[in-house]
Amino acid sequence: MIRPHLLSAFTLIELMVAMVIASVMIFLIQVMFVNTSDVIRQGTGISAIIGNARAVDAQLHKDAALMMGPGGTEEGFLVIINRKIEGEDNEIPGIPFLDSRGNENLEYRGDQVSRHTVRSDQLVFVVNASRLKPICPQNADTFASYDSSSATHARLFYGHVRRIHPDDPNGPDVESDELSESGELGADSKSSSELNLNQVATNWILGRQALFFDGAVGDDVQHQDYDDILDNLYEGKNDTVNINYRSVSPIEENMGEKYLTEILREPSEPYWEYVAKRFAFPKSHLWVRPELPMGLNPEDSILSSDIAQQHAIFAANVSDFIVEFAADIIDDNGDGEPDGDVDRNEDDNSIIWYSHFSEAFNFPDYSPYEDVTDDNDYPNADGVFVWHHTDAAGNSLWPSLIRIRYRIHDPTGQVISNIRETIDQEYPDDYPIRYLQGEKMRVEMPGRWFEQIIQVKRPST
Repeated sequence: MIRPHLLSAFTLIELMVAMVIASVMIFLIQVMFVNTSDVIRQGTGISAIIGNARAVDAQLHKDAALMMGPGGTEEGFLVIINRKIEGEDNEIPGIPFLDSRGNENLEYRGDQVSRHTVRSDQLVFVVNASRLKPICPQNADTFASYDSSSATHARLFYGHVRRIHPDDPNGPDVESDELSESGELGADSKSSSELNLNQVATNWILGRQALFFDGAVGDDVQHQDYDDILDNLYEGKNDTVNINYRSVSPIEENMGEKYLTEILREPSEPYWEYVAKRFAFPKSHLWVRPELPMGLNPEDSILSSDIAQQHAIFAANVSDFIVEFAADIIDDNGDGEPDGDVDRNEDDNSIIWYSHFSEAFNFPDYSPYEDVTDDNDYPNADGVFVWHHTDAAGNSLWPSLIRIRYRIHDPTGQVISNIRETIDQEYPDDYPIRYLQGEKMRVEMPGRWFEQIIQVKRPST
C-alpha cells in the first residue's frame, strides 16, 4: 500500500506568532528611526542657534567698543525702547510660535507650546564711524557703497525689523499704519487659517543698522535727506545722512556749530521725543526685504534700493529681544547725589536691572524716562529712555551696564528649552508647559535664551 507523502509546513499558530514578532520588529525599527531623526533635527537646530548666537555676541561687543559717551568731545546719545507685543485677541493671548512639530499654533492649547507675549525692545547709540563703512548703494545705478570717509559719527540700531513683501514696491504706509501683505509684527486677526512670517514670532528678524552722518555727501549720491528723515528712515533704503553730527544750525547760522541732537529741534519739543523719533523706530519697525521681487523677467532690472533693504538683516529667527540697564538711580546716601555705584538688591546684593516693565523701576520723574504706553503717536513703544548727549561727569544719569537678552530659534521650531524653577515662583497666565519634578517646576519654552552684558561709556570724571 502506497502512503501519501506528507509535506512539512508551519501551523497557523506559528504563522501568527511570526507575524506578531515581525510587526514588533518593524515597529521598534520605526521608533528607532523616528527617535534618531528627532535627535538629528535637534542637533542641527541647536548647531544653527549656537552659530547665530556667536555672530550676535561678536558684533555686539565690537559695536559696544565703538560707543561714544556723553560730554567732552564725543557727546553721543543713548536710547532704549521697551515694548511688549501681546497679540490682538484677548481670548487667545500672545503671539504664535512654531511648535516642536513645525506647525503653526492657530489656537491656544494648554498642553502644547502655544502663544506667548514677546518683548521687542530697541537699542540705539552713537559710535565712532572711522572704523565703519556704509554698505547701502550710493545711487540707484550701482551696488557700490559710498565711501563715507568724512563721517565722524554714526547711529547704530539694534531691534526687530519688519519684512515687506517682495512684490510690494512701496512697503506699508507708516503714517496710517496700514498693513502690507506681510503685516506688522504680531498683527493677527485670527480670522485666517494661515499666518504670514511677520505674525509668527519664530520667524522674526533681528536687525542692525548703522546710519552715517556725512555732510560731504554729493548731490549725485543716494542718501537720506535729514529734513525728510522722519518720512523715509523706516524704508531702510540707505544708510547715509547728508549732514554732519556736529554741524551749523540751519535755523540760525550765527549760533555756530550745534550737535545733531539739537538741530531743527523746536524749544517746545522734548529732547527725548526729538531723538527717539529721528534715530529710533517708535512708530513702526524698520523695513527689510529678505527676498527680491518675484517673477522677474530677464529684461527686468533690480533696483539698488531693493538690495539696500536687505542690509539691515542681522540675525534670523529671533523672537524676544530684551534690553535692560543698570544705573545709579536710588539715592542710597540721602544727600541727593549719586553714590557712584549701580543699584543693588538689599537681600543678595545682586544688580538691579531696570526697564519699563521691571518691578524695581518706580521712578516716573527719572528724567531720561518717558511712558508712552497710551501714546497713539508711538505704537511701537511702551517706555522710552533717552540719555542726553551733554550729560556731565559727577552727576551723570547715564547707565553703567546694559543687559541684552534674546531668544533664538531654529527655523522649524524643533528646539525646546527646559528651565527649572522653584515651585513657589509665579508665572504669567500664558506660560507654556509646567509640571512638578521633585521640589522644582520644569518649564518648557521654544528656542534658546542668550544673555550679554556690555559696559556703557560714561562721561569721564
